[in-house]
Amino acid sequence: MRRFILKSILLLTGLTACLSARSQSYEELWMQVETAQDSGRVGPIGKCLEQVWRKAGKERNFPQRLRALLLQIAYREAVRPRSIYPNMRRIKHWAETCREPADKRVLQMVLGHMYMRKANHRPDTVAHVDTLRADEPDALWTGDRFRKEAMACFDRALADKDLLAHVNARAYEPMVIVGEDSRYFRHDLLSVMAQDVLKWQKRLDERYVLKLYDSLIDYYKEAGNRDAAVLFAYDRIQYLFDRENKADFDRALDNLHRREEALLAEYADAPAAAYVYERMPFTSWNPAYTYRHMQDALRLHSGYKRADVFRNVLSQLSEPYLTVYLLNRLTTGKPLTCEVNYRNIDTLHVEVLDARTGRSVGADTVCLTPASAPWAYADTVLTLPGVERPGLYKARFSHKGQTREMPFVCNNMDIFCRSLPDDRCRCSCWNARADAPCPAPGWNATPRPTSDGGTKRTICSTNTPRAPVSPCRRATTVRPPSAPTARNAP
Repeated sequence: MRRFILKSILLLTGLTACLSARSQSYEELWMQVETAQDSGRVGPIGKCLEQVWRKAGKERNFPQRLRALLLQIAYREAVRPRSIYPNMRRIKHWAETCREPADKRVLQMVLGHMYMRKANHRPDTVAHVDTLRADEPDALWTGDRFRKEAMACFDRALADKDLLAHVNARAYEPMVIVGEDSRYFRHDLLSVMAQDVLKWQKRLDERYVLKLYDSLIDYYKEAGNRDAAVLFAYDRIQYLFDRENKADFDRALDNLHRREEALLAEYADAPAAAYVYERMPFTSWNPAYTYRHMQDALRLHSGYKRADVFRNVLSQLSEPYLTVYLLNRLTTGKPLTCEVNYRNIDTLHVEVLDARTGRSVGADTVCLTPASAPWAYADTVLTLPGVERPGLYKARFSHKGQTREMPFVCNNMDIFCRSLPDDRCRCSCWNARADAPCPAPGWNATPRPTSDGGTKRTICSTNTPRAPVSPCRRATTVRPPSAPTARNAP
């Protein structure tokens, strides 16, 4: 009787343990993995990942099993870098023995990624011959050989596009995270794998990348998915622009705009074309081109979730703009002349103020000629009445919310410069109020070489007893030493 009771207790204990082990969900197992990762020890992490691997293998859950294996491989390579070679062969063997066609192609893509990572750390023509073993023949491969093997894996992975296009990418969660824009591709696995392969486009051969783009565009066109076709076609355009010789940037930009125009002429009404319109301002330096296409985007895709981008670009291209250039030294009695660069400004209020007291000296409202387009700039020269008294002033230019202030000094001095045949410049000061030259007889400006190979003029006097009045500073008089007096006479 005691033996029977003891056996029953042991059996119940074993069944309870089995039920508790079976009741563990993937979320609980991955929580254990995260806890082990916090400890920083590889051993406990490997044990937790082994539990996920076994559970996924029994349940034939390919995504969970692959996720556990890839994380195991990453930790093993961190501890033993040479373990990448047996890991490659393990993935390759799994791909050869896998029976599910879609899973087989996912494994081929994973193997291609491993080859490409190794190609980035291996010279193209010279192989590393360290302590190699006979069971690691791929350790003798060069970087170019790894790259070719990776492209072969990618070809095998994407060979049956029709199969992958009819597989829902959500079936491969958590390995695949389905985003909101996945609806343009109808949530298929083909677009996920193709975009994953194209992440290596800067490292792959250009002909291979263009061929892959063309095959994807042709397939989605024939399948009737215009959204997917336009998105891959735009990615192809951007790839060609990145490969263009930027030494002739204008030509590369013209080619980009020509290809974009041809694409939008065919797919402008497709819902996914809104994404193309959204990306265009980032690669356009032509305001007329950008302004026109942003208007088309608002007209065709006003319900797009990020349509505010189009409105923001239009606002930045057409909002009022004002810059003013005014000399910082002017002569009393002469008109104030300033250069104005503006956009979308029809009237400009100008006011001259005394900088010290803030008192208004004069004011006027000027009408400006509008530019030819809302995004275009215009230039003009304004002439305002001069100031009669010397002093420090500031000119205020305002239009609605925009205000520019330019300080300037007004005095009686006027400077005339004359170029000499030996590349020098002779400057003279003239008293505008007295209509007579200043006591300073003259000044010469001689060219002085600069560090960048150019020349910079340096003002130097010729037998000048005193310096002229500086136009930007208060006038100061330099007096000669006084004659000796009785106290300091010898």
